[in-house]
Amino acid sequence: MSSAKVKVIESYDQDYIDDLILSTHSGETRFLSYIKDGRYQDIENEFKNTDIQLIVGKMSNDAIRQLRYAAVSGVTLFSRVAIAGGMYQKESLALSDKFIQTIDQFQNTDDIIKALFEVMITYAKAVHDSKLSNVSTPIVFRAANYIHNNLEKKISSASVAKQVNCSEQYLGKLFKKELNTSISQFILKEKIEKAIILMKEDKIPVNEIPYQLSFCSQSHFIQSFKKVTGTTPAKYKTLINGFTPK
Repeated sequence: MSSAKVKVIESYDQDYIDDLILSTHSGETRFLSYIKDGRYQDIENEFKNTDIQLIVGKMSNDAIRQLRYAAVSGVTLFSRVAIAGGMYQKESLALSDKFIQTIDQFQNTDDIIKALFEVMITYAKAVHDSKLSNVSTPIVFRAANYIHNNLEKKISSASVAKQVNCSEQYLGKLFKKELNTSISQFILKEKIEKAIILMKEDKIPVNEIPYQLSFCSQSHFIQSFKKVTGTTPAKYKTLINGFTPK
């Protein structure tokens, strides 16, 4: 994991607050989006490759108690976001209680920060698994999970079947039975959902998204996007930005 630091705000100068909101809001929103969408690998990658800074208001003169308070607030928020993402409420709240009790026992900063990161990943994984809760056959779960975690690659029905060590025909029958869709349709739907997430994050231009998700061309991406959503990527992007497309 990358290094993590905690910055405590003791006074709230208005100019400083404005700068703080601008600098931290996008990061906080991004991580909450990861949890809600079940994108636990994105969280793992950020923790592995990025130095993290936690910015919190002063709640105690004791450094450990201060961090515990912040961690408890974070766990509560992650729990609510996970429920919004599809996790069962009872399961989410039980997990929240368990993590809060665990964090309350820690006596050093590193353990608390590490636990907080583990909470985020655990919730994101739970949301991810809940999206496949209607899958009863392990082989279909493994196949769908492989697709979900490899959307940046070129994926075909044959390559997925090879990954889970079964015939393409047999896997196709299982997908149709359990998910009421073909493997190729499931792959396409997952890629378009990821494209929409990338649009909302607004970190890369729309015209780069097809290559990020290994579509063979811009035209193929546009055609596929319209097939799934009923509109083009450009028009969808204007809707996200709050404008009415012409």
